[in-house]
Amino acid sequence: MTASASASVSPPRSRGRRPGALRIGLARGRVELLGIVREPMALFFTLCFPLFMMLMMGNVFQGDVADTGVPARQPLVAGMIGMGVMSSSFLSLAIGMAQDQSEGTLKRLWGTPAPYASYFIGKIVQVLVAVVLQTTVLLTVGVAAFDVRPPDTAGKWATLAWVVLLGTVACSMLGLLVGSLVRSGRAAPTVATAPFIVLQFISGVYFTLTSMPAWIQTAGALFPLKWVCQGIRSALLPDAFLAAEPAGSWEHAHTAMVLGAWTLAGFAAAVVAVRWQRRRDA
Repeated sequence: MTASASASVSPPRSRGRRPGALRIGLARGRVELLGIVREPMALFFTLCFPLFMMLMMGNVFQGDVADTGVPARQPLVAGMIGMGVMSSSFLSLAIGMAQDQSEGTLKRLWGTPAPYASYFIGKIVQVLVAVVLQTTVLLTVGVAAFDVRPPDTAGKWATLAWVVLLGTVACSMLGLLVGSLVRSGRAAPTVATAPFIVLQFISGVYFTLTSMPAWIQTAGALFPLKWVCQGIRSALLPDAFLAAEPAGSWEHAHTAMVLGAWTLAGFAAAVVAVRWQRRRDA
């Protein structure tokens, strides 16, 4: 009797393992990308606005950069790619995270079993896809419209890849930091856009750094955008353009150190800010 009763009792069903942060984060990244595709204005500012700026400014800049023989429009292409990297990472994350916080999205997320790291993985996936698409579009148009030569060696392609990737990560960490500190979604665009605009003018996006006062060159060198633009120039422009670089060299090692330092510092500060935010929301 006991044996038959025991045999009739079905064993408990084993519960499947809960999806990890990476799997959930990749799914969130897909949702973030669909959100951009379904929002025409967001798609425009992500892909079309930098292209529009490059075409407009490229028709304004004429002649060659002094002492280089390089058309002024070609370093502009490198600068616009660098600006696109910061726009898609820093600006997008700072505004997006602040708005998620203001709308209560993050507070609801903190109350679910999902690892909170999945939120940030999803955001980074969105940023990386946007940066790759934006860089591809700007470089393709730069080659077609402004006679920019794509990297002609494997080393230059590698330089373009690591500079864009490391610059994206560094600017993303800063975007997450700013987004976690700004409590108002309405204030976020102003808070994030103001330094973004200033950095464009002191980082060599539009003008050569050697044409600027020394104090502006020093100020620009403190931030990632200057080094992102310089690294991209090293991959796209001939060495003749070194005459217009403040150090007279591409400074790849210095670029890697500065972007790496900003990545580590931004990550550490963002972790502290997010933990403080979670305690505050709790």
